[in-house]
Amino acid sequence: MMSEKRTETVRHIVAIIFSFLLTLCLAAIFVLIGCKLGIFNEKIILSQLDKTDYSNKVHEAISSNAAEYMMPSGLPESILDGVISKADVKKDCRNAVTMSLKGQGYNPNFSGLEDRFNENVEKYMSDNGIVVEAGTEDGINELLEEIKAEYKRCLTFPFIKYFVKYQSAFNRFFIFAVALLMALTVLIGWMLMKMQRWPHRGVRYISYSTLATAIMLGVPVGALMVSGVHRRINISPEYLYDLITGVLGVDLIVFMVLVFVCIGIFVAELLYIEKLKKVATKLRKRSRRRE
Repeated sequence: MMSEKRTETVRHIVAIIFSFLLTLCLAAIFVLIGCKLGIFNEKIILSQLDKTDYSNKVHEAISSNAAEYMMPSGLPESILDGVISKADVKKDCRNAVTMSLKGQGYNPNFSGLEDRFNENVEKYMSDNGIVVEAGTEDGINELLEEIKAEYKRCLTFPFIKYFVKYQSAFNRFFIFAVALLMALTVLIGWMLMKMQRWPHRGVRYISYSTLATAIMLGVPVGALMVSGVHRRINISPEYLYDLITGVLGVDLIVFMVLVFVCIGIFVAELLYIEKLKKVATKLRKRSRRRE
């Protein structure tokens, strides 16, 4: 009798250890999937361009900075009317981010901007009877180059190169890591089932791991969402801050969805345990009748 109790105790301790290892494997799998679907998902970044009004805010920044460049020249700000097109900025923002995600640079087409700027300058000079001299023309061309440089600078996404670098490294080992962890998960689950006399007891240990995984992921993700810590990051300008915080907010939602998936699996396991328990109860009754 004592030997059986000791064996049962050892089996229980070993099962708990395996259950803990299974929890680590499941947590790692869900974190990797969360990173793939969230953090390193290019589609989330592109979708947030529209949702955070990114291009309009970039347009405002370019227009405001261009107006500052105009001040020393003595030309009125009205020269910029219609020069910086919202449609062009929106197209260039998306193209710049898309090309950056591919690890490539992007050079906007300034032909339209140059034509509109030159037309406005010529009209202003003509309306005010100003003769354009060589020095004046050089100054106007220099001003145009400054505006173009500022336009291109505002399109730059300074963090994208790090994103591309880490995404590339992550993608190289993602499939291998998930496959290895899945194999370990199946092996540990099979061992837990084999260690128990009745299948429902093995599934119970597996359900403990599933619930622990949901808690391990849900608590920190929930805390981050409630505290809004991702909104307190110090990034400027405003349009870049809005884009980054928008992307991080979606990433947290992705992880929280995975937490609910984990909880759903746990509930399914509980239902399966109840089904197996009924089967076990019937088998016990048949065994007693035979005795």
